[in-house]
Amino acid sequence: LSYLREQLSECHVLHGIIQDVTRVGAVINALDMFPDAVGGPIVAHGEPCTAQRFDEETFLAGISADIQESERSIVIASSRISERAAHIVATVARPQVARGVAIELLINADSVNAEDEEYHQAVSVLEGAGIRVLRSSSFVFDSVVIDHHIVWTGNIPPLDCMAQPGLAMTRVVSSVGASAISRLTSLGETGDRPASLAANA
Repeated sequence: LSYLREQLSECHVLHGIIQDVTRVGAVINALDMFPDAVGGPIVAHGEPCTAQRFDEETFLAGISADIQESERSIVIASSRISERAAHIVATVARPQVARGVAIELLINADSVNAEDEEYHQAVSVLEGAGIRVLRSSSFVFDSVVIDHHIVWTGNIPPLDCMAQPGLAMTRVVSSVGASAISRLTSLGETGDRPASLAANA
């Protein structure tokens, strides 16, 4: 931890996560995280921590549950997008949008062919559910921030999460981490900055 604190700038996402983990006071042996942590809470010293690890089979169920329980805002950043995942997310998100939850999606516009019909159909499905879709010309860091304190981060594109063996996402409850992820996600954005990204940054 001392080494990481020295090497990381204060705006780096890991800096914020380290602060939160240190505050909670849980020390976890990395060897204990696999495979028991997949799909379940990490437990240290008999107390549940605020971090969970999900694989490609459990991620969609986990993120869907968080979307259904959201109260204010959801920002999804996905480097890739598929129509199948878009339909599932739109179905889960539609009632939340109706309740006033602001949902925004940042996607990598340069990673798809302009002629790609599936991409355009997926975007249409999401926009039809009331999700604001923003396109970035820069690399998109796969992540989700919910209500400014729940952070999903890893290497599973949230909107292309099926049939992605060997990938994982970590869910952390951390307002500092959420702020850092929001700043990182907004760096390469073009056009209007999402309201919830601006609020987090």
